[in-house]
Amino acid sequence: MGYQGRICFTHYSFGYDPFIDNYKIMVVYFSRESDKNEISVHTLGTDYWRRIQDFPFSGHIGGPGIFVKDTVNWLACEDFNCGMPAIVSLDLEKESYQIIPIPDGNSDKYWSLEVLRDCLCIYLTSNLDLDVWIMKEYGIKESWTKLYSVSFVGGQMYDIRTLYISEHDQILVELHDWKRTQQLIVYDSKIDTFNIPEFENRSRLTNPKVYIESLISP
Repeated sequence: MGYQGRICFTHYSFGYDPFIDNYKIMVVYFSRESDKNEISVHTLGTDYWRRIQDFPFSGHIGGPGIFVKDTVNWLACEDFNCGMPAIVSLDLEKESYQIIPIPDGNSDKYWSLEVLRDCLCIYLTSNLDLDVWIMKEYGIKESWTKLYSVSFVGGQMYDIRTLYISEHDQILVELHDWKRTQQLIVYDSKIDTFNIPEFENRSRLTNPKVYIESLISP
């Protein structure tokens, strides 16, 4: 794509456009030349990328976009003096943006955007607790609902990362303390209990991921 030398970061995302019954790949990259977040789209089956309207925010983007309701959504900052982030949504059919309202939260916490039960989901974490919010009606701020609020005791945590939430309201969480000791913990929200599962042959830090089946048949 000819971007070498002028890019600070790239974030790739993937989604399905029902209007053309095909999949699209998006790449967002911060350009030093334009001082903006630029975005290009590739439609599967073509041999080229299309530059579309620039990303509406020029600040930090918190990772790959999240596909839900025929849109791709990013947690982003309006500029590099970021206070409270916002959700930028790209309609895959129209290739136009809108800003999705976020729940009322604490700007001192770490925000991350995911999908849960086919809805947008936000995790707010601090050194000792985790809040899980879900947007039950896409685009409607009043539909944000706090599902869980979990407190972790036994010492200050350096990092808390939510990996998975099951249909039975069990939360798999990765924890690091200030010594960078790693733990995987299962929290059962129904009975308010923690369980530390045992893993064989785990002698060093790992980077766990959740397995997702392919959308495309081989």
